[in-house]
Formats: sequence, structure tokens, C-alpha cells
Amino acid sequence: MLDWQHPSWWFWPHRQALADTAGWPIEIFPNGDYYVFLLEDMTNGTFGHPWEQTLCIFGSSLLPELAPLLTSWLPVRRVRP
Repeated sequence: MLDWQHPSWWFWPHRQALADTAGWPIEIFPNGDYYVFLLEDMTNGTFGHPWEQTLCIFGSSLLPELAPLLTSWLPVRRVRP
């Protein structure tokens, strides 16, 4: 739990992908609040910033998978060398 106003929960995207339900139970893009998705060891994840309307992707295994897809339809604001 981050604090009393920001609930946290476990989320297994691979289970959701296999489930017979429509849509994700959690939004990925920020909607008025910060959205952070992390692996347990914090090596890969995303960070959504609400008023900058940005989505930061980090991690050696996540970045090569998501960056080509997302940069094909989202503007790139910053690139770290």
C-alpha cells in the first residue's frame, strides 16, 4: 500500500490474457493519478505520469518488447541514451 489514498494489488497480466473476460481490470495509461507497474524485483516496469501524460517503460527485457510497438502510435518525448 502506498498510502491510504492509493491502493496497491497484485496483478498477473498473463493470467488476465488467458482469462475469458473482456478488457483489462486495470488501466495502463494514467487517468488523473500515477500508474506504476513493477515486477517483484523492480527490474522491469512502466510508470505513467498523469499531467505530463507520459508512459515510461524500463527494464532490459520489457523495453525491447514494448518500445517498437508503442513508438509506432505514441509520440516519443524522451529517449535515454
